Amino acid sequence: MFYTVNIFGEIGVQATAEAIIPQIQFAAQHTEEYEGLLINLVDTPGGSYSQGVAIRGEIKNYKRQTGLPVEGIGSGFVGSISTLILEACDPDRRRLYEMTDFFIHNPFISQASGDADQLREYAADIERKQAEMNQIYQAQTGLSFDEIALMMNEPVILSAEDALNLGFVSDVLRFVEIVNNYSKTMKPNFFATFKDKMGISSKPEALALNLVNGKTAQIQSAGEDPAIGDPVTVEGSPLEDGRFETQSGLILDIQGGKISGMEKKTPEASARIDQNAASIQALTKGQEELQLSMMMLLEVVQGQAKAQGRQYVSSAFQAPGQNVQSNGNQFNTVKKAPEPEYTSVNDKMNQILAKAKAKRKG
Repeated sequence: MFYTVNIFGEIGVQATAEAIIPQIQFAAQHTEEYEGLLINLVDTPGGSYSQGVAIRGEIKNYKRQTGLPVEGIGSGFVGSISTLILEACDPDRRRLYEMTDFFIHNPFISQASGDADQLREYAADIERKQAEMNQIYQAQTGLSFDEIALMMNEPVILSAEDALNLGFVSDVLRFVEIVNNYSKTMKPNFFATFKDKMGISSKPEALALNLVNGKTAQIQSAGEDPAIGDPVTVEGSPLEDGRFETQSGLILDIQGGKISGMEKKTPEASARIDQNAASIQALTKGQEELQLSMMMLLEVVQGQAKAQGRQYVSSAFQAPGQNVQSNGNQFNTVKKAPEPEYTSVNDKMNQILAKAKAKRKG
C-alpha cells in the first residue's frame, strides 16, 4: 500500500509546504507499513515557487532515503510549479487523468519594488530560475531548449494526451479503462446469479399497446415505457415498417421491427408542427423573392453599363483567388499577391507535437 499525500489547490495557499512536507517525512519513517509514496495533485494551477521547490525537494529526499517508488497522479489542472512536483516522481509513474489540463510558463514576480539596481537583481534571479526550469523540462522530455522556451514564453495549455506525447508524463489514465479493469475483478455471471437468488427475471416483460387500426402491439422493453430500439411485434411477427398511432395518442415510427422514433400526439405538438411548416414556407418564398430582386437589379446595372460602353461583371462570378480590373471595354484577370509567410505559436506547437509523436512511434 502506498502512503497518499493529497495536494489540493494553490501551492502556498490551500496546499502549504508546512502541511505537506511532514506527511512525506512520516511516510519515510514508516516504510514497514507503506511500500511507496503517492503524490495526488488535484486541480493545482501552481502558486508559490519557493514552497513548490521545497515540496519537490522533500519528494526527492524521500526517494534517496527509502529507495521506494514514488507515483504522481494529476487531475483537473496541473500547471506552473505543480508540474515540477509531478516531475519529482518516478519517470515511469508520472500520470494524468484524461481531460486534465497541463501547462508550463516562465516564473514571474507578482509584486516588486526598489530602485533600478534592485529591479535588475530581481530580473537576474527570475532568469536564473527560468533557465533551471528549462533544464529540468529538457531532461524530463528530451525536447530542445528552444522547444521548451516556446512553451514557457507563450504559455500553451496542453491536453493530457499532448503532455504524454511530449514526454512530460508516462501515462494517461482513462476512465473507461479503469471501469473495465474493475469489472474484470468481479466473478463471472455475478449479476445473473444475484438475479436468480432474488427471483428477478432477466427477460423484459412485453408492453401491450392498442393501435388505432385495431391491432395490439407487443413491445419488448426493459423499462415501464417504450424506448427507441425496443422490438415491436403484432401477433408474434415483427411489425412492418411505417408510422403507427396508438389509442393513447403515441405515434411510433417502426423500422426493421424496432422503434426508430416516438412522438406524443398533442394539440400543442400539432400546432408547433403547423407553425414550423408555415415558417419554412414563408422563408422559402422570401428567398425566392430576394433572388428575383437580385436578378432584376443585375439586369438594370448591366443595361446601364452597356449604354455607357462598359461591361459589368458581378463579383459572384469571379474565380476564387482572382481580381477583375477594367481596362476600357476589356477586363484583365490579375492574380492576388501571395500572402506573407507567418508561423504562429500554434503552428510551431503543432510542429513540436508532430515531431514528438513520430519519436514515440519510432
